[in-house]
Amino acid sequence: MKCANILTDLGHEVFLTYTASFSFDLTEVRAKRVYSPHLRPDEVPDADAVMCSTWYMARRVADLPASKGAKFAYLQDFENWSGTSEDILSCWRLPVHLVAVANYLRDAAAQHTSKRAAVLPYGIDFERFHPEGKTPPSPQRLVLGGLYNSMARKRFDDLVAVALGLREQGVPVELRLFGAEPGPVLPLPAVYLRQPKPEDLRAMMSACHVWLAMSEQEGLHIPPMEAMACGAVPVVTEIGGMRDYCLDGRTGFQVPVGGVAEAVAR
Repeated sequence: MKCANILTDLGHEVFLTYTASFSFDLTEVRAKRVYSPHLRPDEVPDADAVMCSTWYMARRVADLPASKGAKFAYLQDFENWSGTSEDILSCWRLPVHLVAVANYLRDAAAQHTSKRAAVLPYGIDFERFHPEGKTPPSPQRLVLGGLYNSMARKRFDDLVAVALGLREQGVPVELRLFGAEPGPVLPLPAVYLRQPKPEDLRAMMSACHVWLAMSEQEGLHIPPMEAMACGAVPVVTEIGGMRDYCLDGRTGFQVPVGGVAEAVAR
């Protein structure tokens, strides 16, 4: 939606086509909205280009007539939690151009298809995400931040284990979290923001000294990038697109998946 807004502001005519009920209340959408329940040709405006944002929609985009424009699929992760690996790769092999959010997806496309994907990572809105009232860490206070998501691949329990490990070493950790779900039950005190407003998320991230992401699978994973823009140091697993922006020992620190002890040591 951000890309649609930017292109609209640049003077392009942009249609945001959606196939299911969707809430646009969380952001201002300046592109034209088109409800297309089946993505049939008569429901989709003629255009110079058409892009889908999920692997399974590539099949419908590929079936559209040439009048709908050049066809693109935006690869945001290897989304094998919503389909089999072969189903995903078969959609990548369809007659659509591939655009990848991270280098590892470009490499996967090159390995499994005959295509070279262009890499187009997410951008950060620096008007929304910047340091605000930043204070340095001290022997009396270390603020640890992260995203709460109950999906198993996010390995949220590892994040909690890192916080507990630091507390066991006498580090005065304060844990701050945000997410879309109801707050988790935790074995330590924490501040949790559910679906925060942008200004509240900025304030929360600005309060964090370290941002933890312990997932076993991610696309680009934008929360660590936003936290970095707010002045937090990322400690992330060495997976997916996080390796593109969190350079170990330079812009943050990388740890192996499941590396709770390594994260505590960082």
